[in-house]
Amino acid sequence: MSVGGYIALSITGFILFVFLVAALIGYFVWRKSYFVCEKCGHTHKPKYLKFLFGWHMFDNYLFTCPNCGETCSHTLETDN
Repeated sequence: MSVGGYIALSITGFILFVFLVAALIGYFVWRKSYFVCEKCGHTHKPKYLKFLFGWHMFDNYLFTCPNCGETCSHTLETDN
């Protein structure tokens, strides 16, 4: 294998490692959190993959509320 192949393999491995670390951090945040609907105030916990790949900005996520059925902003709240 040439030097360029080793460099490409190293970069790919590093990118996969970064994504794995981000997914693990996301899991630990998800475990201790719940979401509050902006429209009706209902609290719920979405599935992990929905949380991980959901549209978000800081502590607001765009989910469909299971109570009122509206797609709106949900605020991230954490348990202590």
